Amino acid sequence: MKLLSKLGSRVVLVTLVAAAISTTQLALAQVPDTAGKPASQMDAFDRAEIEKLLAKELQQAVNMEPKLPGQKKIVITTVLEVKERRLVIDLGRDAVPDTAGAASERQCHSLVSEAISILKDVVSVNGYTCKYGGKDIFYYHPDLPTKKSALSTGKETRQDDPPVIVMVSAGHGYFYNPISRQWETRRPFMNGMQEDFVTPYFARDVSTDLINKSHMSVAKARTNGTTTHVASGHPWWKMSARTWLESQYPSNPGIWNSLDNDNDPNGQEDDDIRARPLFANHMNANYSLHIHTNGLPNTAVRGTLGFYQTGRAEDAVFVARILCSMKETIQSHPTYTNWSIDVQPRDGNYGELRLTDASKRAALIELGFHSNPQDAIALQGDNFRARAVAGMAKGIRLYHEGKQCETFKIDSIPTVTGTVNTPFNYTIAYSGNPTYPVKVYSQPVSCAAGWNCSSFNRTVNSPVSSPITQEINCTSNQAGQSGTFRYKRWLVDADGVETAPVEHTYTCNAAA
Repeated sequence: MKLLSKLGSRVVLVTLVAAAISTTQLALAQVPDTAGKPASQMDAFDRAEIEKLLAKELQQAVNMEPKLPGQKKIVITTVLEVKERRLVIDLGRDAVPDTAGAASERQCHSLVSEAISILKDVVSVNGYTCKYGGKDIFYYHPDLPTKKSALSTGKETRQDDPPVIVMVSAGHGYFYNPISRQWETRRPFMNGMQEDFVTPYFARDVSTDLINKSHMSVAKARTNGTTTHVASGHPWWKMSARTWLESQYPSNPGIWNSLDNDNDPNGQEDDDIRARPLFANHMNANYSLHIHTNGLPNTAVRGTLGFYQTGRAEDAVFVARILCSMKETIQSHPTYTNWSIDVQPRDGNYGELRLTDASKRAALIELGFHSNPQDAIALQGDNFRARAVAGMAKGIRLYHEGKQCETFKIDSIPTVTGTVNTPFNYTIAYSGNPTYPVKVYSQPVSCAAGWNCSSFNRTVNSPVSSPITQEINCTSNQAGQSGTFRYKRWLVDADGVETAPVEHTYTCNAAA
């Protein structure tokens, strides 16, 4: 197994003496370790060499971006922790920024994403931590505690049947900078798109899916409304969660202005990060889904990633369900069969996750890299959005129902025999958790002489446990006619997930 690290134009290979670790089936109670060799199985020389090469790569990446206010210099060192599968990325004491907030999270996240792309399937790392001179950023800038907010939905709820609420949050949007006196965004326009104005479409569609297919209630941190936000002149759907929630809860600034730092040029951006989980807590949401796109100076990095809050093991299971379901729905589309989806959730210390009530589940999904031209095309396309949305909604539904994420496939279609002009049944045994309605497609492979065979499909509208039962009726007005037939059949669920076809034989005997 080899670690490939590109240092300028020179390629360095570090050989690790171990066989690749195979991916394990996700279990409901736990999430497997990432594929690759853990630091605990490396000798000290190999581990030190990997840390040195990785630090050089990350140093190059961070040097391509401007420093944050207060950062004097950034000197990257990395440590592969032996006792747990974690990579510590230390930026150095001189890299402590003036504040801890959205900008520092963005910088750390960029380094983590770069490290994941380098170590994936080679070195087994489950979690990533950014430090500054050996200390967490909150050692220098203590995080403000969250305050419980009284639930106020404006609706009566039955105590014996409370609704399942999902808080859906699209990334970023316009916020006000009191220093420049401008409405600003922080995400770049790259490859024809900007994260702030692409993610709302995903949030809109996943909300519809959750309501219609899972019968859950949805609370959106940003609106999809098209009327004009008067102060900025922009449509409401382009505004940040902080701005939208201020308009909805003007008397509850603890949700949207929890930092009370309006004289900071980044104050509303920092409040925007906090507003999303604080809104989820206010709504007593069972689940939170934060939807983002990713970006790196390295434009070759692609694919979908998922994150959960460090130390919350059940959140890891929740995120794993979502990623696994997204892999199924996205890769079932012929255009995206090779789409990269890292089904191993990674932990992190992000405000959107950290401030969520620890008794609830929260996921941060990076749909793809807007810095990569191919990913950017997909992120702006209807087909990719439909498949990604279906996967996110399905993952939440599977977790809520306590179900595994399994491949949708036909296990068997037994051979059957019946009588001409008398309907009889055949069964399709399947695995997985299809979204209904499911269509059963049938195509003749061989047809008995003297008979007419054709392709057709039928719809199974209501969920049924395996097997699915279907009817065969061989009709003939010729006395003594019989025949044996071979058909190819496959299933397609409401999310567009299609099983591989399976052939089976049936025989229709002449009536006595």
